[in-house]
Amino acid sequence: MRSGLAWLALQALRSWSLCLGLFTLVNVAVALGDGGVDSNLWWLDLRFFAWPGPALAFTVLGSTFVAICLVPGVITRTGMLLGLVRCVLLAAILASLQNLWVVASLHLTGAIGYGGGLPFSAFVACFLVGLLLLLPSLGANSPSRRPAADQVQSRAMDQGMEAATGVGHGRLASTADEATKRAEAIPSGAPPVRVRRPLALRLAALAGGAGAFALLVPLGLVSSFGSTRYVGPAEVLADGSEREPAAAIVFGAGVRSDGSPSLALFDRTRTAIDLHLDGHVDHLILSGGPGPGGQHEVAAMLAMATEAGIPSSACIQDRVGLSTWDTAANTAELLVHWPLPEPPPRQLFAVSHAYHTPRIELAFQRHGID
Repeated sequence: MRSGLAWLALQALRSWSLCLGLFTLVNVAVALGDGGVDSNLWWLDLRFFAWPGPALAFTVLGSTFVAICLVPGVITRTGMLLGLVRCVLLAAILASLQNLWVVASLHLTGAIGYGGGLPFSAFVACFLVGLLLLLPSLGANSPSRRPAADQVQSRAMDQGMEAATGVGHGRLASTADEATKRAEAIPSGAPPVRVRRPLALRLAALAGGAGAFALLVPLGLVSSFGSTRYVGPAEVLADGSEREPAAAIVFGAGVRSDGSPSLALFDRTRTAIDLHLDGHVDHLILSGGPGPGGQHEVAAMLAMATEAGIPSSACIQDRVGLSTWDTAANTAELLVHWPLPEPPPRQLFAVSHAYHTPRIELAFQRHGID
């Protein structure tokens, strides 16, 4: 039972290594192909690597993950290759710890608000440490293997049982003695014999690990990154200088047929209003689309803002923000052609719910807004 669970754990680790490796390599290829932002920033920020550069570093890292899954035995049997893989994993661990320190320092200084969950970098560091420590086990024989002597004796006993059927106990005892002698003849240091599991079982274990990866990674991002509040404590910085111009982007979340906002839209708009009233932002960018009965999300948001005392001149309406992607594209265009006499914002705060913010960050990065 214990050996079976150990085998499943190792298969899950291999599967996660393969998924993360393919994810990393695909993102590098997409970023190089369209010149966009590398989405690998989601799990590891390597932009501080002046050499060899994030793209090459992620390529090496992704290839290492794939190799750990597909050819772990080759890695562990080749001393130089094993040392190289360990160095790559160790460098990735140090990078994840650096990312974790950046997040922790921002929390400690009050630059961002604690969202209640562990930073995603902590999960990344734990995974990489586990992969480094269990690397020899991934390349070794199955953890459910039995010593060679035990297997020889067991196999001989099975054969003896078959031969002894209908013959009598004397033949069975003779077979047992023969099995014991054959087992004792095997040196104590003989390597264990591998118990190879069916291909269907191995593929099912890898598929199960991939499914867990696809489910748990987005949930981890939402619980760690999505609930963080990226707003400083005051509008005046520590050195006494005033903050840069800033704006809050409110994402539509539904409007009722009577023109009132949905609960989600009310929550988002109320948060943006508080940011403006507390002096964190100068403008509100209200982005949404049409709703039932000829109503519009932006109209509902604007009504809430003006009722709270925010002048309509401080509210910029994006009435064609039909999706997260549309809002990101419209905001990028808005910053180029800023419609107000005041300078355009240098800081943007996305106001939405935790489950939505990772997708917002990705969409804005793809439009050149980090």
